[in-house]
Amino acid sequence: MPLQGLKSGLAIRGMQSGRLSGNALASVQGGYKGGMHNQLPDRDKMLNPLNLSGDKKPALYGLADFYNITGGNTTNLNDIANTGNYLSSNGSTVSRPIPYANVLGGKTILKYDGSAAAMFMTTAVAGRPAFTIMCMVKLNGTASLSIIDTNSITMGAILVSTPANSASACQIRSRLYSATSTGTTYTSDVGPTTSSSVANTPAEFQDYMLLTCKFRLNQPTGVGSEQDMYINGRRHQILSGADAFVPANSNISALSLGIGNNPTTQNSLALGFEMGMTLLLPYWLEGAEQQKIENYFRWYYNKSF
Repeated sequence: MPLQGLKSGLAIRGMQSGRLSGNALASVQGGYKGGMHNQLPDRDKMLNPLNLSGDKKPALYGLADFYNITGGNTTNLNDIANTGNYLSSNGSTVSRPIPYANVLGGKTILKYDGSAAAMFMTTAVAGRPAFTIMCMVKLNGTASLSIIDTNSITMGAILVSTPANSASACQIRSRLYSATSTGTTYTSDVGPTTSSSVANTPAEFQDYMLLTCKFRLNQPTGVGSEQDMYINGRRHQILSGADAFVPANSNISALSLGIGNNPTTQNSLALGFEMGMTLLLPYWLEGAEQQKIENYFRWYYNKSF
């Protein structure tokens, strides 16, 4: 009987001890795996845009790695998301961006290196209440640089650019138009920039950046437009104008974007800035989903952004 009691005690206490030891080691194991996941893709925390479907399917998705080329310049980017839309230069060789391979994380980027360099959507997107634009871009300190804009300035037109003032040429400004010359403008931080020299600009704005801009003419909770601008996952502040304007219609209609030089808008230069990815979503991207998609591009380009 004493021996039987000893065996029973060892079995029970041994199991309990093992279970407690396992619980104690769980956080260590989780921390170890968490550290590994900083280098390996954690699928639960990322979202590939190609996996979006239905109303969330991209309206445009262009990666510089999937380009067609003529005479050393890019003519168009493949429609990898089967949207029926893609980016095309639609012009002579001088208007085509130049591809450079193995630039960032082994991936290709396009350099818009000329006053005419541009790419345009082949088909305008039907009217939607909201849109989100995400891109991976690097500036070069040029003022009045047109990064992304619509083909005309009307209600709901979009312009993402650098300021006309050379003292803040490495800033990014995002604008949603209510009419020809009014609307709301968001801007990135100025930092210690005091001249047109890139050397005076914060390091974040000299490097490749993950840019997310969101636009809608009507907020879900009431009348009034809204926009947000994020650089490397951080939200930036409104610069001028009312935080919202009351639009005459609820949809941003017939949205057609141009990248680089677009002479129909206020900014007309595309001198040496670089872009690796452009994603247009036909809805307002909420925070959790935004973070997952941004994490995917952090993994894709092997850069923390």
